[in-house]
Order: sequence, then C-alpha cells, then structure tokens
Amino acid sequence: MKNSKILIFTVTSLLFISQLGCKKEDPNYPDVNRLDKLPVDISKRTPDNDPHPPILHSDEFETPIPLGDGIKTSGVEDSPFILPDGNTMYFFFTPDVRIPPNEQLIDSVTGVWVSHKINNVWQPAVRVWLQYPGKLALDGAVAIQGDEMWFASAREGYTGMNMFIAKWIDGKWSNWTYCGDRLMKEIKIGEVHLHGNDLYFHSDREGGQGNYDIWMTTRNGNT
Repeated sequence: MKNSKILIFTVTSLLFISQLGCKKEDPNYPDVNRLDKLPVDISKRTPDNDPHPPILHSDEFETPIPLGDGIKTSGVEDSPFILPDGNTMYFFFTPDVRIPPNEQLIDSVTGVWVSHKINNVWQPAVRVWLQYPGKLALDGAVAIQGDEMWFASAREGYTGMNMFIAKWIDGKWSNWTYCGDRLMKEIKIGEVHLHGNDLYFHSDREGGQGNYDIWMTTRNGNT
C-alpha cells in the first residue's frame, strides 16, 4: 500500500511537470522601431515640394493632404486599409524600396502596421505580427471584415505569394491559415476586398479585358 502511494504521487508529479512543460506561452516578438531603419538620403515628397501635385477634376473630393507622422515616414507606406470606424488604418511598410525583397524579409520592420486615430491625430503605428517568431514571412495587402483578416504573404513552406486568413482573437490577429488551392490555383485570386460574402480580387486569369481585371466570387459556407 505504501509503494502504491509512492507510485501514485510519482505519476501525478510527472503529469504536473509535463503540463508545465507543455504550457503555451505568447510568442516573444522583437521590439522594433521602424524609424531606425529609414534611409538618411531620402525624404518624403509632399504637395508643397511635388513638381506634379495631384490635380482634382471633381468637386466631390477634398484636396489631398499628407497623413501625420504616426503613419507617414520617409519610407514607403502602401496598401492602406481603413476600418469602417474611420479611426483604424492598416498598411504595408518597408523602409527603403531599393532594398531587395530577400533582404526586406529579415529586417524585422517590413510588413503590416496599424495606426489608431485619437482626437483626430494618427498615433504612432505598431507592427502587426502575422507569423511566429523565427519564421520568415513578407506580409501585406490587408483586407478586414469583422474578426476576419485576409492578407498576402510570401512565407516559409509556400511557393510565391499567397493569400492567408487570420482571426481576431483576444485582442490580436492569430490562427493564420492558407486560403486554399481552390482560390489560389483554380480561381487565381490576387489582392482581395471583402463585402459580405462577396470576395473582390484582381487577377490575370483568362476571360478578362486586359492584363489584370477585377473579379468577384461569392462564399457559400466554406466554399
């Protein structure tokens, strides 16, 4: 009986230790500052010093003005996506387009960023991590609807650029998954925009009017 108690205690202890060892912790992402990566020989062009500033041909639009320093840098901000609240902007950032993609891949700052507008001022953008630490990914072209994000990515385990889906869970984007061969290889989607169950995308698939056209496919459940 004494030996049985020792055995039970030992097994219980091993199970407890095993559970501790398997505890899932939040990934430890690097603390990055995109401003540190900006080139010193480039400055952002604004309407004030642009030799060919935007010209409005319709009174339905207001004169374009540069965004604040929370978003705008001397680097490249591209593919913006603003949530319906008008106060949240996701965008792709890379500090220097002269740097080849294979080097952007490892600079820790090229990828998706987000800024929030508070009191009509865009706050300093923060990095949106869409891959596990230590794994390579070059992410961009974000489209969001509700708790679902679609984004383009060139990453480990996949050939070329593909679309992935992430879910908003506990205050962060996670559970990113490949959108599937049906969309990428059969329908041949490019960058996307969501509207209800309709998925709008650009593609060079056959049947269009030019090199790239806008197409639409409708989601029915998971199909």
